[in-house]
Amino acid sequence: MDINQAKNLIKSLPTHIAVNLRGQPGIGKTYGVQQVAAETGARCYIFLCCTMDPVDLSGLPMRTKEGYTEFSPPRWAFELSTEYPDYNGPAIAFFDDLPTADESVQASFFRMVHERCVGRFKFRDNVRIIAAGNRSSDKAATREMPTPLRNRFLHIDVDINTDNWIKWGIKQEMFPPILGFIEKMPNKLNTFNPKSNDYSFATPRSWHLLSDCYKALGGNSYDHTEVAMGLIGAGVAIEFETFLKHTVNMKSPKEILAKPEDIELPDKKDIDILYATTSALSVYVSQFPTSKNIINAFKYAIRLTTEFGVILAGHIQQVQLDPEKITDEDERFTILSSDAHNKMAEKFHKYLT
Repeated sequence: MDINQAKNLIKSLPTHIAVNLRGQPGIGKTYGVQQVAAETGARCYIFLCCTMDPVDLSGLPMRTKEGYTEFSPPRWAFELSTEYPDYNGPAIAFFDDLPTADESVQASFFRMVHERCVGRFKFRDNVRIIAAGNRSSDKAATREMPTPLRNRFLHIDVDINTDNWIKWGIKQEMFPPILGFIEKMPNKLNTFNPKSNDYSFATPRSWHLLSDCYKALGGNSYDHTEVAMGLIGAGVAIEFETFLKHTVNMKSPKEILAKPEDIELPDKKDIDILYATTSALSVYVSQFPTSKNIINAFKYAIRLTTEFGVILAGHIQQVQLDPEKITDEDERFTILSSDAHNKMAEKFHKYLT
């Protein structure tokens, strides 16, 4: 399942069910767990398993005044326990890259995952245990998880859903040409190949990093091929830079939204410009989600061919339905009662949910 489906499943599961997310590098496993924490109001304790020792789970051996030795559990276990006085709300203990942990560390998980405790500290009922990691087939320096530990987790294989990633990218206000490029060439979202020795390759994570770089470097400057190569690999970077050059003369979102019914449309043959235009408009409306912008975007979408009209209308509809974007009910009513919204719904209702 994709990361959104995995998130929704985790939130619906009983909290005592330990979950392990499995998938290739860079597809959003860690970010997905952080989103679960944010969406459920949970404190998230993150541990990088490749740096852990067994004592990080079992505690340090301490000599008592009576002369015998006992293990003193770590602070985080106390904070997740029923004995912690300062917080008793929901929490997530997230163990990232669990398959990279040493065998002795993985063995230390047996009791914690099964009995939900560390030493004498019993976890609260509202504490979730979540792990994540790559698969051995990904050649990511992983170790096989011991069978007893495997049997203590619910394992979820996570994959990529391009449509959901683009919707997420619009909400994150990523560099619009990246979204347009992936909309046009969805197979370029993820080019990871475990048999390749390339240092750089495209994943959802590296595209997000590239978006941050382009926005910091000036966005519309197209001479940053080396940066793109360093994040998504040479082949995809050259294709993306070519895409950028083809879209240099496209109309800006401000120009389009100022006169959506009159402005000249891109030629039907200019596929790159059409993809770039729809993504740029979607991100702009997500940044400035006024009823006027949404209505004018629908007016523009109606004029496009069905393929690109559906793409644009679908993205704008996501903004319109997002309670974080449209918080005023009067604004929402203005959109829903507009002629543009009704015409959009009439033209594209077969393709939009």
